[in-house]
Amino acid sequence: MGYEKMNSVRGIQKWLAFGLSAEQEDRFRQANFGEDISQARIFIFLVLLPFVALLVNDYGFLGFSGKFYALLALRLVFTAYTVLFLKSLKELSNYHSYDRAVFFWVLFFALANIAINSTRPENFVAHTIVTVLAVFIIVLAIPNRFTNQVIMALVYTIGQTLIIVPGLRVSPQASFVVLLSMLMVNAIAVISSWLLHFWRRREFLTREEIQKSRVETEIQLIERKKAEEALRESEALLFAFLEQLPVGTGLFDPQGRRLISNSLLSDLVSGSIPSRDSENSWRWRTWGADGHLIPQSEWPGARALKGENVTPGLDFLYTFDGGLEIWTRVSSVPFRNKSGEIKGIITVIQDIDKQKQAEEALKRSEKGLAEAQRISHLGNWDRNLATDKLYWSDELYRIFGLKPQEFEMTYDTFLDYVHPEDRDYVDKAVKKALNEGSFDINYRIVSANGEERVVHSQSKVVFSEKNTPVRIRGIIQDITEHIKGEEKIQHLANVVESSDDSIFSQSLKGIVTSWNKGAEQVYGYSAEEILGKNVSTLEPENLKGEIKKLIERVKNNEKIRYYETLRLRKDGTLINVSVTLSPVFSSSGELMAVSTIARDITERKRADEVLRKSEERFRALVTASSEVIYRMSPDWRCMNRLCGRGFLSDTENLNPTWLQEYILPEDQPYVTAVINEAIRTKSIFELEHRVRQADGSIGWTSSRAVPLLDKNGEIIEWFGASSDITERKQAEEALAKMDIARQKEIHHRIKNNLQVISSLLDLTAERFNNRGCIQDSEVLKAFRESQDRVISMALIHEELYKGEGFETLNFSSYIEELAENLLQTYVVGNLDINLKMNLEENAFFDMDTAVPLGMIVNELVSNSLKHAFPDRKEGEIRIELYKEENGECTKSINEDCKITNFVLTVSDNGVGIPEKFDMESIDTLGMQLVTSLVDQLDGELELKRDNGTEFSVRFTVTDRDNQSSAQGIKQSIE
Repeated sequence: MGYEKMNSVRGIQKWLAFGLSAEQEDRFRQANFGEDISQARIFIFLVLLPFVALLVNDYGFLGFSGKFYALLALRLVFTAYTVLFLKSLKELSNYHSYDRAVFFWVLFFALANIAINSTRPENFVAHTIVTVLAVFIIVLAIPNRFTNQVIMALVYTIGQTLIIVPGLRVSPQASFVVLLSMLMVNAIAVISSWLLHFWRRREFLTREEIQKSRVETEIQLIERKKAEEALRESEALLFAFLEQLPVGTGLFDPQGRRLISNSLLSDLVSGSIPSRDSENSWRWRTWGADGHLIPQSEWPGARALKGENVTPGLDFLYTFDGGLEIWTRVSSVPFRNKSGEIKGIITVIQDIDKQKQAEEALKRSEKGLAEAQRISHLGNWDRNLATDKLYWSDELYRIFGLKPQEFEMTYDTFLDYVHPEDRDYVDKAVKKALNEGSFDINYRIVSANGEERVVHSQSKVVFSEKNTPVRIRGIIQDITEHIKGEEKIQHLANVVESSDDSIFSQSLKGIVTSWNKGAEQVYGYSAEEILGKNVSTLEPENLKGEIKKLIERVKNNEKIRYYETLRLRKDGTLINVSVTLSPVFSSSGELMAVSTIARDITERKRADEVLRKSEERFRALVTASSEVIYRMSPDWRCMNRLCGRGFLSDTENLNPTWLQEYILPEDQPYVTAVINEAIRTKSIFELEHRVRQADGSIGWTSSRAVPLLDKNGEIIEWFGASSDITERKQAEEALAKMDIARQKEIHHRIKNNLQVISSLLDLTAERFNNRGCIQDSEVLKAFRESQDRVISMALIHEELYKGEGFETLNFSSYIEELAENLLQTYVVGNLDINLKMNLEENAFFDMDTAVPLGMIVNELVSNSLKHAFPDRKEGEIRIELYKEENGECTKSINEDCKITNFVLTVSDNGVGIPEKFDMESIDTLGMQLVTSLVDQLDGELELKRDNGTEFSVRFTVTDRDNQSSAQGIKQSIE
């Protein structure tokens, strides 16, 4: 709504301005300013005459009254104001001030007339008609802004209307006619004024447009001439510019036809771009990264015609008619108009043949440099001090354990790879070089894979004209292997120098050229005394020329090792030496010297003689002895010698398989364990064990060996002797079998006696049972409980009698039989007691453990059967035996043992034991017996009352492993 009102106001303003813009109105008014002033002076003067002449009319109506004189004064004042106004028009400088002055004069004129007419409303008709005509003249004659004239006409019309309204009572018809006439005249005056203004302004616009069109035509002609001249100059400049370009450049139309180009392009391109020139396309060849020829549809010109900018372009190999080939680089971009349509393409062809040759040479040079750096483990670097950019070659990355160009290296990152102990040293060297110009240092680095390396670094600083460092360049070489080589050489030199052997070198003519400390000790000559002299100085008289012969043998590629001979010391004494001669070659492979390593073996020779005599005495002793004699290596892995005396097979040479040949497989672990203990303690080995005799049968031997120690206390050999104890062992085994039979008979008789006791107790109980007065007495219960205890002990002896062992029994099977007997004894009638047992398998206990445990089980199970289920017909009793944890006991050479912790649990789901029951103050025989037996076992007794009753007994059993080994040996013999 507001937008529509705004458009309406703008439309009225445009209509009131006669269609002229503000600039056009300004030009129009300024152009007619002088003419407007002249017309205004004439017409205002014409209007003033009737205004003054109306004095006669005033006198006719008013006479010489006060009103007449007042009107006279008003007219005189207005006349004076008008005269001054006409005079001031000459001094106006622009039409804006003119419009304001005329507007105020007309307004004053209208107000003055309204005032005059209001003094005599009874006779205003004639005066009003004259005033209206004057206003009409003013509106038509005085050029002004149309809006100001409309405002003036409205003001006068409203004022006159207010005056006429009272006169309607005097003469209504005349007044109405006058009012209507006045409105019509004013309307006609306004319309006429608007038409006049419109006509004058249209005429002005027409003249202005004609003038403007003439000027524009002239300007266009001038500009066209200038443009044609500029175009000719531009074309000449363009052609000159294209000719000066070092590359071929041309413009082609959308069909690929050449429009303009310089001579360089014309020499290569006939009339069309290469991709459109079928006759000459064979001259152009370009290859992709995969090595295949690129088709013409992918050439720069073809791609540019599709709207693609092909820069920097493709490299083409161009072939001339004579077969000459050059490398060119072709680039193309589309040429578009202002609307973006492709009107052609611009193509640039550059001769890059020399560049290609330089690139190939550079690649070969870079490849050679990279290969040289790789072989020498040397890399180069370049640091721009202004930008702090650091360049590293590929080999430098490899030296630091990195992939080539893996990331951009910085100085701080480089310092991170320097060994922490050398980092400050390197940083100071670099900073010092910025002042002194270079550095040459060795330092350590830690590569990316954590390996420590040694590098050598050299640098040179580049200074500006103001002597300011701008760049620093250098190389880094991995000298780790070189350093190791030097260290190895130094180490070898130290080894040679510190060796007790004599090590020296001699020329091919026998002149001594080097002499170590060992040679000084062996021969007695210092280096100063012997260097430069002939090596024959060391030969005794009877061996003169021997060294020369040995050198000749070395020249003939013969190896001289551990050659034993005599040499002469400085003090004249003869010594035995073992010499080794080796050739020494130059870097070119030429024999240049001979090195000699000599060891003084005089003492060894003496020792060998003593040993030889000792061996003779030993052989005599062995021959005279009836025992088996043997010698073993320090670790017993090898038997040096064995004289079996017919009992064992003889061994003359080293025998690494003696254990398998002489010792039975099942005895080897035990024998080896005893041997290892003797080696560990460096003590005498002593053991009775089975062996395989010379005839293949199994026998027994008592072996004893003594270690022979060197001066440092290390074992160098074992010397031992063995005796045949087969007959003694057979006799012992026979006695052992007799003892086993005797013990079994004892167990059998004890079991029978206990059964007799049980029967006697049973008969006695039956006798008391027939007496009614004591059937339920404690005496009868005591008899039955004693009978159960006797049965439990009898079962143990029965198990020992049945089993093959005579010292231990399988306690798990014993408990099963005992519990079943108790269940059959106590469960009568309809009582259903379920017995569950979870027992450790193969739990073998000796008599000291089995008897107390059996009686404990007897008492606890009997109590459950008697007291746990008084008013119930069913129940459950559970017996568990399991291992808890293992321990260790002290080991000896001939005996191993281990400690096993067991837990025995007897529980029921019966009524349970009352809370007031105290195990510390019990008075029943059964529980006293249980606690006493637990103490006998050094065990612990625990009572739980949750969901019935549970007794737990924790006890420890010591199991000796050697018993099973001895038993296995005996079984094997049997």
